[in-house]
Amino acid sequence: MTDDNNVVTCANQNCRVEVARLVHADGASFLQVGGLLLREAHGICIQCGTPFHWSVRDMLFEKLVGRLLKV
Repeated sequence: MTDDNNVVTCANQNCRVEVARLVHADGASFLQVGGLLLREAHGICIQCGTPFHWSVRDMLFEKLVGRLLKV
């Protein structure tokens, strides 16, 4: 989940701990975690154990599908 400030949070409704920040560059969104800019991230929330998966390809595909559904 992402808020208006580009903060990516845990998907668990009861947790919502900050996981990363979104950075937009060249039409794509990347995750910034500390000093790293990531195109993929897989792990678990350290607070609650909820699985976390994110990738540039998945986000681009999601945007494409959203555009197609609006047509």
